[in-house]
Amino acid sequence: MRVTKSVNNNAVLACDEAGNEVVIFGRGVGFRKPPYDLPSQLNDGFRVFRGVDSSVLAALRSIPDALVDVSMDIADMASNELGTRLNPNLAFTLADHFQFASERIATGMSLANPLVDQVAFIYPRETQVGHAALRMLREKIGLSLPQEEASSVALHLVNAETMESAVQGMSFVMSSAQLISDAVDAVESCLDVSVDRMSYAYVRFVTHLRYLVARVERDELGDAMLDEQPIIEAVRSGYPRDWACAQTVSVLLTKEYGREVSEGELAYLALHINRLRKSG
Repeated sequence: MRVTKSVNNNAVLACDEAGNEVVIFGRGVGFRKPPYDLPSQLNDGFRVFRGVDSSVLAALRSIPDALVDVSMDIADMASNELGTRLNPNLAFTLADHFQFASERIATGMSLANPLVDQVAFIYPRETQVGHAALRMLREKIGLSLPQEEASSVALHLVNAETMESAVQGMSFVMSSAQLISDAVDAVESCLDVSVDRMSYAYVRFVTHLRYLVARVERDELGDAMLDEQPIIEAVRSGYPRDWACAQTVSVLLTKEYGREVSEGELAYLALHINRLRKSG
């Protein structure tokens, strides 16, 4: 791999054998003046990241290496705990967030997160990982952040889970949190159940709901998930409770965005609700 630019003493930009730009982290890797070559097989002290946004890298110059290191460990831990690939920018956006949070504390500035309850309600797994991240910060570098920061970490994780989708974007994740919380409440009320928020069915349901909300917000409902009328009728007649529940969620979306949800979208949502009901 050929190093093309030094970010700091421990981070560089490089091109791999296929000509793709990568970010390499390793002790002292940025000491030499580019360009220069690195072996294709790096030792265990180096980490290679692909698909990192160049705007994210700019922030790294002002973030301590120890904070970047623990943020990379947190990103690895989160990926393992959630069982999914996460956006390669996650480690660096977390480091930037932690840096800003520590600066706020040092200056006595308090910024309450109004979404703490909603985030814990709809994203319990990510919130648990958020609390684990705060423990890692304390244990590894002695940085103590308020427990409310776990919800901020969770929002970063939710954003990182939506790697290539239209849902990607922290502003959308935050703005949609209350609506998704209301939709989950509506489903529980319709089904008269308390949904297990640690179940796989719940994770699938919220993920689908997040994509649906994004499509409604962006007015991209032209291509329904299910557009075959016989299938729609089969879902409507075969799962009447779930269909009615999906209609209730549809009303929430229409009220928020002023757009009707198609019957094809309703049918697909009803199937997710049926799976959620059967998992309880």
